[in-house]
Amino acid sequence: MEISLESLAIKRIADCDVYVGKGIPTPWKRLFGGQTLGQSVMAACYTVDSDYPIHSLHSYFILSGSSRKDILFNVERTRDGGSFKTRAVKAMQSNRTICLSQLSFHRKEPGLSYQIDLSDAIGQEIPSVEKYAGEESEDPSEGVYKHTVASGKNWTLRYVRLDVGAPKGWQVHCSLLTFLSDQGLTGTARMVHDANWSMCVSLDHSIHFHRPVEIDVEKWMLFYFRTEASSAARGTAVLQVFDGESHVLLATVHQEVLMRSEREEKSSL
Repeated sequence: MEISLESLAIKRIADCDVYVGKGIPTPWKRLFGGQTLGQSVMAACYTVDSDYPIHSLHSYFILSGSSRKDILFNVERTRDGGSFKTRAVKAMQSNRTICLSQLSFHRKEPGLSYQIDLSDAIGQEIPSVEKYAGEESEDPSEGVYKHTVASGKNWTLRYVRLDVGAPKGWQVHCSLLTFLSDQGLTGTARMVHDANWSMCVSLDHSIHFHRPVEIDVEKWMLFYFRTEASSAARGTAVLQVFDGESHVLLATVHQEVLMRSEREEKSSL
C-alpha cells in the first residue's frame, strides 16, 4: 500500500469547508479505509488554528468506497470553544456516505502525566532499532519501513517509519499516522483464531493522540499491536504507538473488526 503526501492531498471547493480527494488504486478496487481517515483528518485540520492540535478521532466505516472515484469531504464546524474545537467530517462518493468522523482539537495546557512501561507490557526488553535499520523492510511499498521485532499469542511489536518527505507540522504527521494506523489491525484481531475467513472488514476506528505535536512519522516508531476480545463475529484490536527511541507513548488506536469464518457462514444458511 503506497503512502505518500499525494495520497493525503485534498482540494478545497468554492471557498467552503468542502474538499475533494482521490483514492489510491488498490488490487481489490475498493478504497483503503486508512486513506479516507487520513484525508478526513487533513480536511478537519484546515478549519482549525494550528495552536489547537488534534487529540481524538472517532470514525465509522459506513460503506466500502471505490478507489476509482473522487471522495468528497464535508466538514461541519460543530463547536469552537476556548479550550476545545469539534469537527464532524462526512466522506462521500456518488451522493452516499462512506465514512463518518468526529474529531476534537485541544489547546495545549499543563497537566499530570502517566503511561505504561512497554517492556513490562510485553515481558521482555525491547530490541534496539539499530539492529534492524540496515535490513530490508517487510513492507514492499516505497518509503515505508517495517520490522517486526517480537510477538506473542495475541500481540506484535514492530518498528515503523516513513520516508516521504513530510514537512514539519502536527497536521501532516498526525494525518499520515492515521493513514498508517489502519494497517495491521484486522490481522491482529484474528491472530488468536485458527480459521478460514470469508470476510474481515473494519467497522470503526478511533485514535487518541496523547502527544500530537511530538509525532514525527519520518522517525522510528514502535507499534504495539494486540487483541483483547472477540465474540459474535466481531473482534477488537488495539495499537499503541511509541517513540522508537524514548518509548514515550504518542497515540492509542482502537478498532472493531467484523470477522466471519467459513464455518459460521455455513451454519447460518
